[in-house]
Amino acid sequence: MYQFVFLDLDDTLFDFKRSEYYAFHKLASDLNFQVTPAIYQHYEDYNAQLWQAIELGQLSKNELMATRFPNFFKQYQLEIEPGPSWDDRFRDYLAESTQLKDGALALLDQLSRAGCRLFAASNGIGNTQRYRLNQTRIETYFEDVFISETIGFNKPDSRFFEYIFPRIKDFQKDQAIMVGDKLSSDILAANNVQMAACWFNEHHLAKPDQFTVQYEADSLADIADYILEIKE
Repeated sequence: MYQFVFLDLDDTLFDFKRSEYYAFHKLASDLNFQVTPAIYQHYEDYNAQLWQAIELGQLSKNELMATRFPNFFKQYQLEIEPGPSWDDRFRDYLAESTQLKDGALALLDQLSRAGCRLFAASNGIGNTQRYRLNQTRIETYFEDVFISETIGFNKPDSRFFEYIFPRIKDFQKDQAIMVGDKLSSDILAANNVQMAACWFNEHHLAKPDQFTVQYEADSLADIADYILEIKE
């Protein structure tokens, strides 16, 4: 049934939390800034709010890259120069520490061998995501890679997928599914274009009623089983 499979990258295929922890601590070390668990939790909450603002169209990625770290460290009386240089360094550290989620490679391999057409669908920064795809050697599994920075619209904006669909040969939406971990971007993006959605919910979060999913899984192995069962 699902010939076309769109896969989110961060926290779905990539173990983003681990990479983010490494990158933030490396950046803080460069600044001679001592990170406590409470400070890191503050950063995670602060960063999540910024990305939510991006999803809502209230903030651009360029604005995020120019202000994220200057504004954060200013709260701790540490002044660093404005502009994207510190964000560039952070994303370099992200790229060098990229690791796949358990089961990610097996998922891609199973779906690819079964004849599914795979597409990456990410809200990330273009250069960073492509470098990480190359570093983890999974780029070859994808027929194409779609990144919001290139498209000009972020998930969950319906224009994200409206841009993508005409660019896929012989595309049929009723045979397509979006797989992702984030309700407010991945799942809502699929809902907004009336496409099937599979929620990767490894942390067993509650799902608010406004989101529709065809399947919910706490492991990538379960996702492969579901998609391949449906195909048969």
